[in-house]
Amino acid sequence: MQQNIVIGVAAYAIADGRHAGWNYYGNREQDIKAIRRAGGTPVLIPPFLEGDDAVGILERLDGLYLAGGGDIDASFLGIPTTPLIQNIDLERDRMELALARLAYRLNLSVLGVCRGSQVMAAALGGRLVIDIPAEIKGAISHNPQEPAEFISHPVQLAADSRLASIYGRQSLMVNSYHHQAVRAPGENLTVTARAADGVVEAVEAPDRDFYVGLQWHPEREAGNDADISKIFDAFVGAARKNG
Repeated sequence: MQQNIVIGVAAYAIADGRHAGWNYYGNREQDIKAIRRAGGTPVLIPPFLEGDDAVGILERLDGLYLAGGGDIDASFLGIPTTPLIQNIDLERDRMELALARLAYRLNLSVLGVCRGSQVMAAALGGRLVIDIPAEIKGAISHNPQEPAEFISHPVQLAADSRLASIYGRQSLMVNSYHHQAVRAPGENLTVTARAADGVVEAVEAPDRDFYVGLQWHPEREAGNDADISKIFDAFVGAARKNG
């Protein structure tokens, strides 16, 4: 009998434009399908769990996936509020930060994409670049106005990183859609990829089986580009070993 690898996917509120006051909890189809293609069984986690409920959920999972989305509110980052922080969802912030911390403590396999990588860093005490164009002089374009599959720039992977091992090389061309990034990775996290302008593109926890955050969007290529999809195969594979 084949092992069922259950991957918790942090969900968020989605407003129904046709019915005022009606909200749904969900995540994007492309993220769900990327996990499914790699052999995982995605299960949505509603964004209002906390305390013992969150621990109980994670203890029943084989892995946790944190997707892209809006910015983390300033109150969770220990900085003054600024209009540069956009598309805030306090309920989502509160739960995802708690889940990221708990998952690290439990050594649960975690993959974070874009916002997800920033959540992982912030959860462990890291700091963020709030707006790349405003803070990094000479930065390349990290948020191009191009189709979702547009490959925008290269990243360099650290030679001893899990990512370099997964991809079998130290340079990747990636699709990039973000105006924020990790500035300092936080406790027990290591920067394992950067763009040519020095912007952090990936973080990992070397002391955990699989705790990897990417600033780019492999889920938008998963199933179409087998090379890019390697990260989902590695994530679900690590979750399978933990299951």
